Amino acid sequence: MWGCQIISKLIACSTDHIFQKAYSCLLLICFAAMSLLAPPPALAKEASAPFVVVTIKPLHSLVSTIMKDVGTPYLLLKGTSSPHSFQLKPSEARMINRADLIIRVGANLEVPLNKIFSSLSHPENIMDMIELKGLRLYPLRGRNSQDHDKIHDHGAGDHHPETTQLTDPHLWLDFKNAKVMTLAIASRLKTIDPGNGLIYQKNAALLIEKLNQQTIEFETSLKPLSGRGFMVFHDAYQYLTRPYNFRFLGALRMHPSRPPSALHLRELRQDMEKLKVSCVFSEPQYNNRVVSALIDNTSIKATTLDPIGVNIKAGEDAYLLLMKQLSKQMLRCVGPS
Repeated sequence: MWGCQIISKLIACSTDHIFQKAYSCLLLICFAAMSLLAPPPALAKEASAPFVVVTIKPLHSLVSTIMKDVGTPYLLLKGTSSPHSFQLKPSEARMINRADLIIRVGANLEVPLNKIFSSLSHPENIMDMIELKGLRLYPLRGRNSQDHDKIHDHGAGDHHPETTQLTDPHLWLDFKNAKVMTLAIASRLKTIDPGNGLIYQKNAALLIEKLNQQTIEFETSLKPLSGRGFMVFHDAYQYLTRPYNFRFLGALRMHPSRPPSALHLRELRQDMEKLKVSCVFSEPQYNNRVVSALIDNTSIKATTLDPIGVNIKAGEDAYLLLMKQLSKQMLRCVGPS
């Protein structure tokens, strides 16, 4: 088993697609060999699956894939609910208290959960993705690209939980981070449910192979657009755009619950003209009249990007469908007319 775990870590850390594919093949062979020694799947299914609660749809999709053939995690945020501002039902609050594992991005994304999480009888059941080692993390940005324009890798020995409130929490939009989270979640599930450990690790290996393939597809379609400038309605996309060298030129809002001032909007219109903005990204849960007013009588295009998959059915396929949808929408807006 330890040999398979080493190969898994090599997949997550490697940035070379040839090595990633080779490691993935080795990992699948490793698990295939081990499955000959494992008990029949029917016996594994008989074991009681852990009760897992996941906050947002992209994470829920990863967990659903890892738990395939074992159990189904519960998704907290449904419909058009924003992780920045939502209300739990009393039944959901009780559900959180009896969960074996709670998976969220972190305290600075699902803010409304912080109070109930602080009163849990078993806070060790909370798994914050933003605290994982090996992630590619970015600081929160201000209104323009000059604010906090740097990267921070959470490598071994370089982990600073006290800084996470200043970290951009939309980390699932980076394939590298998705792979790190996949391995960490599979490992945690194996710890609390060792009887199904082999299933979790095998499912994680298959998921990472799919993530590697989609990474290649993203680079093929988006890298030719390197250097294109864009503005956003809510700055949630640097994990999606930085790997492909898109230029962040400004944010229409600093925070999803705080509307922009008249002075801010006037400055943005001037910036758009000066910087030759080609595209503005907005989100489905926000009123887009401000965006429409800004681009009126200009050649600037606008599109709606959905970072949490509001209109995508929850389940195993949701994460990959979300990323494909985002890629198409970005190409339509940032690409040539």
